[in-house]
Amino acid sequence: MRTLIADHPLIKVGGEIDLLPALYYTEERDNTYNFSLKYHQVTEYFFARDDAGVSTADDLPGKTVAMLGGFASIETLRKAYPELTIIEFDSMDDAINAVVTHKADLLFDAIATLTFALRQKSISNIRPTFKIENSKPFELFIGSRSCDSKFFSATGSPAALGGLPFAITRSQ
Repeated sequence: MRTLIADHPLIKVGGEIDLLPALYYTEERDNTYNFSLKYHQVTEYFFARDDAGVSTADDLPGKTVAMLGGFASIETLRKAYPELTIIEFDSMDDAINAVVTHKADLLFDAIATLTFALRQKSISNIRPTFKIENSKPFELFIGSRSCDSKFFSATGSPAALGGLPFAITRSQ
C-alpha cells in the first residue's frame, strides 16, 4: 500500500515524495511543509498486550512502547511519561511485531489506525487500554513541501483528494 500511495502523481513531485496526506502540525515541520486546513482529529491510545500487566498510567514505569519513528506524538509521550521506554520502528508492522514477540509491551498511535491494523492481522490479544490523561485529539493536516500553484492546479478540486478542505496556510 505504501508504494501505491508514494507513486501517486499527486503525491510525488520531481521524483520525491512531496505530499503527506495525514500529518500532525509541529513548529519544526512548519519549517519544511505547507499545511492544509485541519481536516480531521484523532485520539491516540495506548494498546497493551493482554499479558503486559498494563491497565492505567500507573502501570507504565518499566514498560516499553513500540511506535513509528519520527511521529510528533513521541515528544508528547516522553514528556507525559518519562519513565516509559520508547522504541521507534520504521513501520507499523515492525512495531506490532515487537509487541507480539514480547520485545515491547505496548503500542501508541491513533485508535482507528491501530484497531484497523490489528484486525487486519487477526491479532486479538492487543487492545486499547487508555489515552494520555487530559489529552486533546491530535489534528490532521495534509502537508506538502512545494504547494505551488502548479501542484494545486494538478489536484483539480478538493474531490481529487477525497473531498478534503484544501487551503494553503503557513504560520508566520
